[in-house]
Formats: sequence, C-alpha cells, structure tokens
Amino acid sequence: MNDVPRWHTSVAVIAAEVEAIVATRRLGKGKRGPWTPSLRQSDVTDIVAWGVVHRQWPVSAAGEAPKKRHVPTAEQAQRLRDLVSSFWDDIAGLCDLGERTSEAALPLVEQLTGRSWRANDLSEKLAGLLPHAYQDAGRRVPDGDAAGALLARLVEKVVQSPPPPLRAKEFGDAVGDRYDERWAHVGAENLVGHLPSAVGLGPDVRPPLLPFRAGPGGGAWGLGQTRSLYDRYRLHHIGSARSAVTMDDDERRPLPPDSVQRIDEEIARTCSPYGLVATEHHGVLRVLAVAGAGSRAEVAGQGVRGRTWHRWVSQLDVPVARPTGRVLDDELLEAVRDWAASWRAGEENHRLEEQHGNLDNHADQVVGAVVRKAWMELHRREREFVRPVRRRDVRQTVNVAYSCAVWPVVRGEIRFPDPPPPPVDRASHQERYRLTIELVTTKVPNRLRDWHMAAVAGGDRWVGEYLALVAGHPAGPAALFTADELSEALCELWCDPDE
Repeated sequence: MNDVPRWHTSVAVIAAEVEAIVATRRLGKGKRGPWTPSLRQSDVTDIVAWGVVHRQWPVSAAGEAPKKRHVPTAEQAQRLRDLVSSFWDDIAGLCDLGERTSEAALPLVEQLTGRSWRANDLSEKLAGLLPHAYQDAGRRVPDGDAAGALLARLVEKVVQSPPPPLRAKEFGDAVGDRYDERWAHVGAENLVGHLPSAVGLGPDVRPPLLPFRAGPGGGAWGLGQTRSLYDRYRLHHIGSARSAVTMDDDERRPLPPDSVQRIDEEIARTCSPYGLVATEHHGVLRVLAVAGAGSRAEVAGQGVRGRTWHRWVSQLDVPVARPTGRVLDDELLEAVRDWAASWRAGEENHRLEEQHGNLDNHADQVVGAVVRKAWMELHRREREFVRPVRRRDVRQTVNVAYSCAVWPVVRGEIRFPDPPPPPVDRASHQERYRLTIELVTTKVPNRLRDWHMAAVAGGDRWVGEYLALVAGHPAGPAALFTADELSEALCELWCDPDE
C-alpha cells in the first residue's frame, strides 16, 4: 500500500526531510538551515537537494527514480529520505559554496548590468547551477577551478537574464496610485458583482498592494483573494511558477519586455472578477465551488463513477464554454461532480475521514482549498498563454486542485489567512519608514541586516535594542515603526515571497 499522502510529491518528501534534519541537528549559532540570504529555502529543497538526491539514486537497488512532481511509492519515498540524510554534507556544502559564489558574483553583475541586484535575485539561477557543478566535479562539492567556473557561469546567466523584479517598497511607491485609480474605476464594482467569498476564494476585500503578515500556516497558494498585487506581479518572475509542459499548439504569450507592462497587466487582472480576466476561468471557479467534494450520500448513490468525467475530457482540444451571465456550464458541472465523487470514494479519503471525520463537515475548507489551488493554475494560464483553458487544461487543473490541496487544509497543515488590514495612508507610512531608517542608520550603522537575520532566526533580542532607540527619539514612538512593522520592512528588503 502507498501510505504517502497524495500531495507529497517526490520533491515535497525531500523538503520535509531537509526540514526534519534542520530541526534535529546543531547547525551553529543563529543558523536555521542550509538556506542563506543567497538561497531561498524552496530553492535549496526543490533544486539543490533534489539535484543531489536524483544524481545519487541507485537504479539497480530501487528501480527508476521517481519524477520530481509525481507521487512516489512508499518505498521510493523512504529511499528519498535515506539519500537526503546520507548526502546531507554534500547538500550543505553546495549551499555554503552557493553563498560564497553569490557574494563574489553580486559586484560583478552590478558592474556589468549597471543595475542594483540583491543576493536573493540570484537564488533560483544559482540553485539551478549547483547540481550541475556537483555532477561535473564527480558528485562532490566543487572547489578550486571548478568553483571559479561556477562563478563565471552564474555571472553570464544573470547578465543575460531580464531585470529583477522591483522590490516591495519600490513597487508600492511606483504603483500605489495607479492601483487605487483602477480599483476605484472598475475593481470595486467587480468585487461586489463577483464576491470571492461566494466561490471560496477568500474574504470580500480588495487585494492588498503589498504583502501583509499572514500568520503561521498561511500557504502561498492558500492566500486566494488576499494575495497582494505585488505577489501576483512577482509570479511573472519566478521560474517555479511557470508551466513546465506546453502542448504543441499552445501559443505562449510573449513575455512583456519590461516591468511597467507586466505591472499594468497585473493591475488590470487584479481588478477583474476573481482576479482573472477570462470569463471562461470565472466559470470554472464557480463550477468547482458548486461541485465541492460532493456529499457522502451523493457518492454512495453513484453508479459507475468516472464515465461522465472521462467522456467530457476526452475531447481534449474543445475550448471551455464561455458562461452567459450567472448560468453555469451544465456539462462541466456534471463532469466535475463525477470527478469529485470518484475522488471522494478513494481509499486515501477514507483514511482522511477516519482521522478528521466526515468531509461533509469540512465543506467550506474543501471548497476553499479546491478553488484557491485552481485559481493559481488559471492565473498561470493567463500569464503564459494566449488562449483560455481547454478541456485538457481543466483536466490538469481539477486533478491538481483536488489531489494536492484538500488533504493539507483539512489536516490543518495549511490554514487560510485572516483578511488583510485596510489600505494604509501611504504618505504617512512612507514618512514613518523614512524616520525609522534614518534613526537606525544614524545611531547604529550596519545593524539592519543583523536585526533581520536575528528576526528570521526567531530571536527577539534585537527588539529591545530597537525600542531603546525609539524611546529616545524626540518625535515619539507614534512617528516611527513598531518592531513588527520594522521586521516586515526588513523582510521586504531581503526576502522574497514563495508561490
């Protein structure tokens, strides 16, 4: 029996094992893992650790290595865990090499491009090069000339790439007024006419301009309506957020040549119903919300399951019908209901109900999980392709939404975030930001980065140091950032949101 949860793809098994090792091994003062300011955690697990493990997979002993985004068998999953543990020193060594390489590359790429870059901007490109360097060095951590060649390849790759995305504060300063105007013109009306809460997409609020603190367990795909405009814009720049497979007749949209065009495109999309432009995609979300997971009575009353679904998706290239007003696509609704019944009757869901009770009692969670995960797939479609979804694309979207999203939500591993705070007075916020940064850089130069690393590591000693500075400021605490606001501002400078 395969006792690996369905959403635990091969790379997710590796990520969980890396986190387990980090939690149990002594890593040195203030160090939370092999990830550093130069390598995001997701890049370490999904690219570096995966690259090492995949290259060390013993074919003769365990058969063919599982695919990255496929669900491994229980035996394969255990083999993946064993390999992460066995080759942990290589994984950590590659990350240390990555940190040194990034530090050496930054001044070179800034000189060659004439632009400002952060270490985090190099993370995905650097992570992609490290496993290849590992293989070229005979499956060991490169040094000497091999490390120098890695630096040269990274610099070349970065110089040839598009400009990095705007940082959060730059984005807010440049885009806030345009977003306000567009929202007042069409966004508010579309929100009232297409309430996100009615389809399980989240609270009926305007998406925030910039990320807000979502609280523990706020998985990025689970943000739904509360995903900020900045995070939506950032998806254009994240390689892992792009489609890995393209059908021969799928016409990709040309990548907008500059950030201004991407920003304008995303403002228009965010102000559209459900944050999507294509009416076909609105119809898919409404159908998923109505279908849900079905009820136990409906599943018990089904005859031969799956026939309606398979008949509908067999016409792969047929476009999804464009809805007329509020009328649902009956064919699609019946097909998805059939899929949901087959999914609901699966053995894994019987185990889930044994642990957490009848899924009928989790209806809101199920609908929220399915719709929010599907929204991510539909948003990806609009970013990358000219045409809205066809039936083949709906097949993939529905499969991902049900198979990957419901279990972690019902089990409490991912929780939907609370609504974002109301939009702030940006002029007041910017003035408080300016005074805060001026105070810290004047009184304790070069401490901001140390405070950020301390906050990331979970320490709070820096808070006392900051509050002591605030107490002595003539304008008083109200004119400056709170410690939480400063922590978030520092994260905007040195962190990137995950998809």
